[in-house]
Amino acid sequence: MIPAKHRHHRAVIPAVVNGGAVVTNLKFIAIVLIGMVSLVVSISEAQWTENGVPVRATPDDEYPAVIVTNDAGGALILFHDTYEYAHIAGVCNVDAQGVLQWSTSFICERWFSSHRMIPDGAGGVFWATGAIISGGSQYTCQGRIKADGSEDAFGAGCWDFGWLLNGPDLCSDGVGGVILTWHEWRDTSTTEFDVRAQRIDEGGGNYWELCGVEVCAAAGYQWWPRIATDDANGGIVVWGGGDGLYAQRVDKDGNVSWTASGVPICTATGSQVSYEIIPDGAGGAVIVWQDGRRGDHDIFAQRIDTDGNVLWVIDGIPVCEEDNDQEHPLILPDGVGGVFIAWRDRRNGDYGIYAQRIDSNGTAMWSSGGEVVCGEPGDQQDHAIVTDGVGGIILAWSDGRGPDYDVYAQRLDGDGNIQWPDSGVAVCAAPESQDLVVMTSDGTYGAIVAWQDHRNDTDTDIYATRISGSGVPVGIDHPQRGMPPKSLTLHQNLPNPFNPSTLISYYVPERSHVTLDVYDAAGRWVVRLVERNQHVGAHTVAWNGHNASGIAVSSGVYFARLAAGPQTSVIKMVLLR
Repeated sequence: MIPAKHRHHRAVIPAVVNGGAVVTNLKFIAIVLIGMVSLVVSISEAQWTENGVPVRATPDDEYPAVIVTNDAGGALILFHDTYEYAHIAGVCNVDAQGVLQWSTSFICERWFSSHRMIPDGAGGVFWATGAIISGGSQYTCQGRIKADGSEDAFGAGCWDFGWLLNGPDLCSDGVGGVILTWHEWRDTSTTEFDVRAQRIDEGGGNYWELCGVEVCAAAGYQWWPRIATDDANGGIVVWGGGDGLYAQRVDKDGNVSWTASGVPICTATGSQVSYEIIPDGAGGAVIVWQDGRRGDHDIFAQRIDTDGNVLWVIDGIPVCEEDNDQEHPLILPDGVGGVFIAWRDRRNGDYGIYAQRIDSNGTAMWSSGGEVVCGEPGDQQDHAIVTDGVGGIILAWSDGRGPDYDVYAQRLDGDGNIQWPDSGVAVCAAPESQDLVVMTSDGTYGAIVAWQDHRNDTDTDIYATRISGSGVPVGIDHPQRGMPPKSLTLHQNLPNPFNPSTLISYYVPERSHVTLDVYDAAGRWVVRLVERNQHVGAHTVAWNGHNASGIAVSSGVYFARLAAGPQTSVIKMVLLR
């Protein structure tokens, strides 16, 4: 058997949406699903444990493809699973305590080439995937899985057996449905791919014409589109072609709004790949990509407004142009008009993880070339990023500093300062390798992390864990010791001193009624942050420096007092405005 550290990883391909059911002669035909299986698992006590809990473990190989929040502190994980000669994709639901609630899956005749999934706003998800079947034909399919695990497969694409459809991506339409985009190869006598899109309501009905609307049908090939909402029930699509990156806006009625064939985002020499797009909060979008104009790979970005005007320099701003390769950028909004960008970086020989914050004007806010998130010996890869809910970010990755790959994580505040130990915290250090990391926010300043796990040497499984805002896996006080504290524990707030917000983490040794209050230096009550019954384990809450009336308090010393039953604990905090 090939050692786990040297097994091949999945290719990183810009995924796209659609997922469409298949249409022939303007009539829908069934997508190639061999069968459909649902499993409901009963709820039990909290399950998070050191090195993660198995959320999908069968005799076959599995990996997590996408993860999103389930709106209840848990996560929905879209997985890919080999099954004899077929391939399975499906979704499993893990609650905030690490208990599998349900798992549902469908079987494809051959294999999947891309996966996408977004929350449906009601505790479920919309999913889309590209697939390849016997004979090499390609198609897209998509559906909705509701919060209770019930599923609806529905179609939006148009397919003839002579066409190839693939590369789906999707975004919310803002009113309960989705907008999907994909690329098509309609004329097999040429090598030209076009980009199309369709808007689908929450029940699977099409808003636009049967086979979707044309986003770009320029000469040559346009493929692997990505889409972000335009905040007006439409979407902004970016795609790659033979001469660069282009974008187009499709309004809520299916009309393209910008220049025919799209607005150029970057037409510099070299390749532009691994691109991502997010809304800018003002009707436009920010796009980031891996750029080959200098020979090696760098990270560039561009912002485009709602009217199709590029707002930063032509062909994009350099986010990082350090020596050697910078690859696979990921992007998140910072909540105030800018973005966080993270990538893997080989400037020092081995691949490390770096991050940068860019403001709305395209100006770097952190150190030139980015802040080092992890630069330990060995390669770091398969990185993921989420916001921490208080102006910063949490990152996780597969880390090669040891004999096998393990999962590590780090948190940076809004100024780019490292918040956890400099080398990161070990999320999973189980035997053999852990890779293909995905992550989503847990809604309480922490994150749920999932990964492909090789600890069972005969196949790969999917494991997950939840990590608090203080960097402690939930239910475990110190993962290296593996033993939670036996008494109520209130950890020092992070950061401290702070401005404007800080995270306060604590451990509850038994289910209790918990209160957490803030007092000023004179002993006057300021605000109550927590008042509820809470289960055993680690918890985190943020204080934004405001009193109970919502007014910002002045600089000074403050005290946080935690009470659970007869036990209390107090820490001192310093606010510096």
